[in-house]
Amino acid sequence: MRSNQRSVARGGQVLLPPVPHSQRPGLCGAQRPGLWVAIHPGSKDAFKRWPAENFASLGRRLKELLPCEILVTGSDAERDLIKQVASQIQGAHIVEPGLSLRKFGALLNQMDLLVTNDTGPLHLATALKRPVLGIYSSTDPALCGPYKTAHSVALSKKPTCRPCLKRSCRSPFCFLQIGVEEAVRMSYELLSGGVQK
Repeated sequence: MRSNQRSVARGGQVLLPPVPHSQRPGLCGAQRPGLWVAIHPGSKDAFKRWPAENFASLGRRLKELLPCEILVTGSDAERDLIKQVASQIQGAHIVEPGLSLRKFGALLNQMDLLVTNDTGPLHLATALKRPVLGIYSSTDPALCGPYKTAHSVALSKKPTCRPCLKRSCRSPFCFLQIGVEEAVRMSYELLSGGVQK
């Protein structure tokens, strides 16, 4: 075991460190060795977003636990958000927004894990059968989450406001119910081969 790999305990059980999927060719034919985790911190609607600092903390914690690379993705409108998150994770890579859907799908297909909000890349990665952790609070994963897949998991808490204000919400504090360590644990489990649902 490498010195920077650690095991994570869950309910008295120790999970072994993840092993990367077999090496797949990159977009330009280059090999992509090791574990790669994509973080997509944006969403078209701000009320669906877990705080950017939580995504950054998640990326840092995963790098502490694993020998992994972090790739931060987003749309053209999310350039500032992408840079904000990536700048807080040492060695993080940024995907330049504007890839075609086909190229973005090819990129997601190379990832060992995608962590994202309720947004399009979640559904694309799920369709590609890649491991996905979706973070939900203001929307219901039973209605718009990863549907009946063993490789995708929704980490969700109920909205704190009844009714949820949706697009009128200026500060989606319901997402503060979802802690970084809970997301780290679920990410680790997905990278290790599965989550007990």
